[in-house]
Amino acid sequence: MGRELGPGALVWAGFDGPEVPGPLLDAIRDGRIGGLLLFAVRGNISFRRAGENHQRVYRIVIDGIDVPVLRVDVEPALAEGLLADGFTVNHAPVCDVNSEPRNPVIGIRAFGDHPERVAAFAAAWVRGSEGAGVATSPKHFPGHGASSVDSHLATPEVSAEAAVLRERELGPFRAAIRAGASMVMTAHVRYPALDPENIATFSPAILIDVLRGELGFDGLTITDSLDMLGARYEESPTRMAARAITAGIDAVMITTGADLQLAAADAIAESVAPARVSEAIRRATVARERFSGQGPRDDVDDGPARALAAEIAARSITHVGPPLPAMTGRMRVTVLPFPVRTMA
Repeated sequence: MGRELGPGALVWAGFDGPEVPGPLLDAIRDGRIGGLLLFAVRGNISFRRAGENHQRVYRIVIDGIDVPVLRVDVEPALAEGLLADGFTVNHAPVCDVNSEPRNPVIGIRAFGDHPERVAAFAAAWVRGSEGAGVATSPKHFPGHGASSVDSHLATPEVSAEAAVLRERELGPFRAAIRAGASMVMTAHVRYPALDPENIATFSPAILIDVLRGELGFDGLTITDSLDMLGARYEESPTRMAARAITAGIDAVMITTGADLQLAAADAIAESVAPARVSEAIRRATVARERFSGQGPRDDVDDGPARALAAEIAARSITHVGPPLPAMTGRMRVTVLPFPVRTMA
């Protein structure tokens, strides 16, 4: 596996454009950054390998495909396609129960608004993905579905009582963990009933007492992007990285700026207790040894997967009203643009 991992292994980095910036590639090769995040909306359409002589590098896709109808064979088909291109981590499934109709950020990303249904779909997703060799990170713990604020833009607060949160929000995460999820991603959301001061990303009460204690999770925890305004407060991503690791997080996601990403690794080394860093590195090492050795596989025949996707799309639509005209001949599609934002 190469050199022993250091605090830089706890920082996962994103970038803009089709090519990985040189300083970021150098940091990966040198072991000063541990994970690379790829976003379709940021134009990350190509990827050069790095770190072959030292650390292996996570190949990561954000969001995956959160489908409204899920069968047992959906996620294995997706995982096979990811592995064919060298991706071994998929930040999915969304385990949020979309109980707030005004929710501006989860919506159709969720499997639904019933905890039992979301739990069943989340568990099926995890079993299929992890069984095929692609790590999952159920999100956004302990649940972003009851919020009416987008955590990319501000800090949401879910004021439900603790008993409601445990019954409604935690069920899908519990099911995903029991199904074998290797990672969990946290929410930049405040839950006063669980912690009156801190958002989940910075809350030992949520990360340790609830996630580790009540749910028994011993895998790797990763933050949602620390660039998001829901986490920013008055602090920089650099200081927040150390704060998150101290609270019980094992890896931080910083999606913009090689300088910030490298500074975050330095801040973790300088500000976090060595025992806490060692614990996080242990979990990072376990995940790395299990998944990062996977190289790109031979080409995969995606015909069956495309057919399955078409079937799911058809089954996900309920027509109401008079019969539609036959969809024959040439079709014209109108696209209404919207502001691009990073979703993790």
